[in-house]
Amino acid sequence: RCDQPRSERDDGSGIRLAIVTSAHAGYVHFMHQYLQTSVQTVFARPGSSYVSRNLPPADEPLETTEMTWGKAEEISTPASWAAQAWMWEVEAPNHYKLGKTLEEELIACLLRGYGIPAEVGVAAYQRLQAAYALDPLRLHDESEALNLLSTPLIVGSRSVRYRFAKQKAKYLSGSLRGLR
Repeated sequence: RCDQPRSERDDGSGIRLAIVTSAHAGYVHFMHQYLQTSVQTVFARPGSSYVSRNLPPADEPLETTEMTWGKAEEISTPASWAAQAWMWEVEAPNHYKLGKTLEEELIACLLRGYGIPAEVGVAAYQRLQAAYALDPLRLHDESEALNLLSTPLIVGSRSVRYRFAKQKAKYLSGSLRGLR
């Protein structure tokens, strides 16, 4: 068993990604060789010691789609996004973070977008986050999410409408149900 990574890479931003070998059944990439394992183990080095996280095998499908996790060291795979998000959480826990949970971060992420000013997105997030805090299952109902997004928001001293309320309510309720 290995308790420290065998290879380490710094992408220039100070985030270090390390891949370790392990004695499970599956594959992990190590210095251009594939070694048999069932999980992918990624390491972060927030200080002088390493912390690790296991990810599913590269060929394991995601729960809601035929897409697989992919390899953690390949850019734009679900495994690489999961590894990067985890490393940011370990190394800079408050970096660009509105929510305290994955669900709250999902709400914040889905409420932003092209055509939605940042202050309107933040006001919508605050409303939905407060509703979520009182009853997490409330936002699983698309009509409840739509009602919250359709009610005018107060931004500064003015009342504004949230654009694309129906579309975002559909995405939000479906995504939150999918996380359960």
